[in-house]
This record gives sequence, structure tokens and C-alpha cells, in this order.
Amino acid sequence: MSPPDRIIRFIAKEDSKTYYGQPIQSGDIGLLYHTKALLTAHTLSASPLAANCSVTATIRTVAKLLSPLTASEIRTMRGMGKQYGAPGAAIVKPEVAVMFFKPTTSLQNPGDPIVIPLAAKGMKNVYEGELFLH
Repeated sequence: MSPPDRIIRFIAKEDSKTYYGQPIQSGDIGLLYHTKALLTAHTLSASPLAANCSVTATIRTVAKLLSPLTASEIRTMRGMGKQYGAPGAAIVKPEVAVMFFKPTTSLQNPGDPIVIPLAAKGMKNVYEGELFLH
């Protein structure tokens, strides 16, 4: 079969095993998962990082959606973005892009509780989402 064009990692309802797959449903998979819509996927023959990865004919039902990659598959998480100031402060476009690193322990499965480090207890925590490409 062909290489995948969309990738999810999930636990299958049929056997409780973890798979990589190409979702069959179109649209925002995270939103569909959040609304508890039925999600199915063609499993992949290998890790999506492998050169020989292809979509198989096997279809599994998504019981739990997971982060796209595991911490062991990611060596470094780097990001680039705009630094926002305090609420109400003027937003000034930085002259150079801001580059930052994130620990692989910050990977999050959709819907799982967000763990706040003990060092941040009692502080105001602002939520944000980030996307990175490996």
C-alpha cells in the first residue's frame, strides 16, 4: 500500500494494543475524539518515522487517542514563536524569532489531565497549545 498522509497513534478497542494509523474519518481528529465520535484507522506497517512505513488494509477502532509520537521517538523538541507579554500589555513583534526547547516529558495525550509541576503550585498557570515538527 501507499505511505500515510495523516498519522495518529492510538490504543485499539479490539485488543488494547497501541498502533500508528491513518484515520479513515476526515476533518479535525482531535475534535472528533473530544465529541466521542467513532474513530477508525488503517494501521501502519511500521513507525511513521521508518522509511518503509505504509498504510495496511487492517482497520482498528480508536479506544484512546495518544500523542502522535512517543518520548523515545523524539530526541529534541524545539519550537519557534512569538513571545506574548502580560495580559493587557502591547504586543510587540520581535525583531528575531524566539526559539525554545521543551522536555519530552511535556508530551500530552488528548484528554489526559495536565500535570502541574510541584515548583509551579500556587502560581497562575496559563494554558497554551503548541505544535512542533520533528
